[in-house]
Amino acid sequence: IFSPAMQRTVPIQLLVPTGYNINDAATTYPELYQLDGLRADPNITDWSRKADTQAFFADKRVLVVQVIGGYASFFQDWETQDAGILNQSKQNVLSPAGQLKWESFLTGELPGVIGSVFHGNGTRAVSGLSMGGTSAFSLAAKHPALYKAAASYSGYLDSQAPGMPEFLHYVLAEQSGASNADDMWGPPTDPAWTANNPTAQIANLKGISLYMSAGTGGNGPYDQPLGFFGLSASYVGAILEVIANYSSQSFAQRAVAGGIAVTTDLGNPGIHDWPYWSGEYKKSWPQLAAALHVANPGFVVQGAIAIKWNLLGGAKGVLGQPTSNEIAIAGGAVSHFTGGDIYWSPSTGAHEVQGLNLAKYNEMGGPSGFLGFPLTDETDTPTKPGKYNHFANGDIYFSPSTGSHEVHGLILEEWARQGWENSRFGFPVSDEFAIPNGRQSNFQAGFIRFVNGQIIGS
Repeated sequence: IFSPAMQRTVPIQLLVPTGYNINDAATTYPELYQLDGLRADPNITDWSRKADTQAFFADKRVLVVQVIGGYASFFQDWETQDAGILNQSKQNVLSPAGQLKWESFLTGELPGVIGSVFHGNGTRAVSGLSMGGTSAFSLAAKHPALYKAAASYSGYLDSQAPGMPEFLHYVLAEQSGASNADDMWGPPTDPAWTANNPTAQIANLKGISLYMSAGTGGNGPYDQPLGFFGLSASYVGAILEVIANYSSQSFAQRAVAGGIAVTTDLGNPGIHDWPYWSGEYKKSWPQLAAALHVANPGFVVQGAIAIKWNLLGGAKGVLGQPTSNEIAIAGGAVSHFTGGDIYWSPSTGAHEVQGLNLAKYNEMGGPSGFLGFPLTDETDTPTKPGKYNHFANGDIYFSPSTGSHEVHGLILEEWARQGWENSRFGFPVSDEFAIPNGRQSNFQAGFIRFVNGQIIGS
């Protein structure tokens, strides 16, 4: 899209819902704008490269506008055009540098194109991570008539809190290559700092549906532990998240004092990194969808089940899209997906079961049956083609030639002692069944029985 304000063409990635037809002008859609972080690539959005937004939004009735570029710009109209930032923003060496007029483009030029060409209906939300989270709240505060909702994931929402001006100057000058950090808003005494500070302009956000999240900086479920004090091995990411949390807490306190409603998620461990943002945008979606009046916004995945889902690739992973909300079951919970289920209980944590192992598990009564909750995800058998899940009270094993069967109790113990599927018995070919005076499981090359208090293998 050519931007007169930016004096260059700005690439945009637009995610459209299933069944979208650009020639159908009668059908219009609400709009969700997603802004990248500080290291925004000039040729691809990180929302595409590092999150599963295409898969997640495919069945949602919304246009997702992913802005490409904006390296270290905070998506602002800079007071002075900075050669260092402009040079980092070029798509290639021959591209024009243009101007740092992101706010003018995002609020004055882009919405009209989305509406007139792509059938946006003018009901908008804006969201972003890190730098983009700061921008989402700042743009909403400066242009409240444009947005029904705003979401910040690890954003710096009080740019004038003690130490924050110095931090942002360091980020721009030392980390991002700005020729002069004052080129964006001038020195910290410049009124532009107050004009662009979401916390200072918080009164303008009243009536806008607000969501913000930031981790504590402690070692979280997606991090490599440092080994002591609950810290992550990624100390830079931890420090950045601590600062984001501090700034977001400052915004939250001002919001409470000013009677501004905001949904906060600020107490979970985790660092400044994409696995967390990939989870947070999904967690915020129901609130954004409500503000956008999206019909059938989809199902909510939450808590430990959401963490497991994201670890498995989220909507573009093996499990695909959710097909249910979280359901309470047998002292725990389950969420159903197109490719399988994730079960959780306080004692076993969250684990997925899929395919024929899931069918067998359901046949055996699921977590309400004698197997109980899963202890592992579905796992490949190490030396032969096959898969297994361990459960609280037994196992289910699958191979292409035998299908899925359960093994439990003393028969499972004997099979394990013999070497599992690598033993002379091979994979199970039956579930355990009753025989006179005992129980039996059949295997590819024999059986194991428990008869009259004794284990017999043959």
